[in-house]
Amino acid sequence: MSPVLTRHAPEPVLRLRSVAVPLAAIVFFVVLFFGVLRLVESPAMVGRVSVDNRTSYDLEVGVTDGSNRDRLLLAALDADATTRVEDVLDQGSTWLFRVSRAGTTLGTLERSRDELQRAGWRVVIPASWDDRVLETG
Repeated sequence: MSPVLTRHAPEPVLRLRSVAVPLAAIVFFVVLFFGVLRLVESPAMVGRVSVDNRTSYDLEVGVTDGSNRDRLLLAALDADATTRVEDVLDQGSTWLFRVSRAGTTLGTLERSRDELQRAGWRVVIPASWDDRVLETG
């Protein structure tokens, strides 16, 4: 047979439906993936917060944003020592540090985010709070 008499097989025609359906599925799953990533995005964090406990007592300190929600236990503080806490949940524009000993609240230190930044993310519990510990027994 000569090449003139044989027919070539027709070129396959790319149908729009055969491309559009898989392409739409890929686009759907990419959008879904990035949507889920936004839902599970980690909350804002502060790299570190240091607390200077200048009292003669071991204390606990928690932090909250000032709302009535539960506070986040920040650290157990040794007497007359500085404790550095890494990766602290950002409390927003107002930070309330509640200082306690043996479950009894001694007081609250309120700091704005700007004050904390200017202080190098350092909070000081003054030595004068020894009196508060003595008052609570």
